[in-house]
Amino acid sequence: MTRMALQVLFQRHREKATGLWKLGQEPSRTIFFEAGDIVFAQSTFPSDRLTHLLVERGKLTQTQLDYALANLRPGISIGKNLIEMGFITQRDLLDVARAQVERVVSGALATPDEMPHFDGRDLDANVVRLPFDTPELLLNGLLGLKDREGLLELLGPLNQVVVLQGRRLMEMTLPADLAKLPPLLDGTHTLLELSRESLAEPLRLGAFALFLREMGWARLHEMPPLDRGALDMALAPEPEALSGPLPEPDL
Repeated sequence: MTRMALQVLFQRHREKATGLWKLGQEPSRTIFFEAGDIVFAQSTFPSDRLTHLLVERGKLTQTQLDYALANLRPGISIGKNLIEMGFITQRDLLDVARAQVERVVSGALATPDEMPHFDGRDLDANVVRLPFDTPELLLNGLLGLKDREGLLELLGPLNQVVVLQGRRLMEMTLPADLAKLPPLLDGTHTLLELSRESLAEPLRLGAFALFLREMGWARLHEMPPLDRGALDMALAPEPEALSGPLPEPDL
């Protein structure tokens, strides 16, 4: 994802915006915001579709899906048709719908070289609103990024230090490998040092730091480059003092 697209996505959450955040033309991904919270998402990518996820997760067989598509009742969503046919339960539909939103958000974060469009408006009454912890959803999306070079380009150099702002992070339940980090985010440890001290995988640590910065929960500052010459002089032993002049011999 480009820096601008990432910033706009997080900005809509921080500003408590309501509307549709769309990335791409065709295929495209659309994320629905209400008062800053992600409540739904849609995608025209085949792998993001609800029916694909139902089959992928074993809730539905391909044969059942083919039959349902051939016998749809008009004016009713595919999900309701599948429930009425007895192929899935209401709980199956809800669980997979949540997984679909998570996949759309992750896919949007992983999409390079696309600029988003945000349509600020009230959501239609028929839009499904699913309960999500938006910070957790965004963090998991960033932690799932596989593009190491792209992540480092967004994050910047690894000699940055992280300084927490406020206590919002303390309200989150973090993954086990990141849970020990908050006490260390006091501006005295660079990202490389944090990775060594917490034993967190560097790419996940970088994604976590990027999340904190874009959420506005932390500031990242680059440390000045180390002057090796000055360091060597500081660590060099003190030179021995020169002895005074020899006395004049007696005549």
